[in-house]
Amino acid sequence: MEIKNPDVVSYSVKADWDEQSGAEITSRGITIRVDLPPEFGGLGQRLTPDELFLGAISGCLMITFLHFRRINKLKLRLLQCTITSKRMQTEKGYRLQNVQATVRIRVDKNQVELGKKCIELARDYCPLLADLRSPIHIDVQGQVEEA
Repeated sequence: MEIKNPDVVSYSVKADWDEQSGAEITSRGITIRVDLPPEFGGLGQRLTPDELFLGAISGCLMITFLHFRRINKLKLRLLQCTITSKRMQTEKGYRLQNVQATVRIRVDKNQVELGKKCIELARDYCPLLADLRSPIHIDVQGQVEEA
């Protein structure tokens, strides 16, 4: 069965303060919790937004790899994606620096080159990496209510 990709996919995410140092983020009825790390005054009890951001990239690379694996009939025995980074103080504030992603796979000896090709395709076609390579306009508006 062939899947037709839609022209547009819409997303809506809502974050609510947890009345401590984090938030509950909900989309499609699924909720995850985030927290500030202790270095920034948080409780450090949950993943940070930075970790979720890097995790989203890792997941996108993996899902994109799996798409090309299926198309190319690659027999996969292991798939792992690891991303490391540091948030560093710069003259413009804290910024993620030195982001390093490693996609690790295990395949049969006769499919090593095909495995390398699928990793390259994942790197080139991962939608989140493509988004990060191009400017994204984010319109942030504020609403203040009286208690």
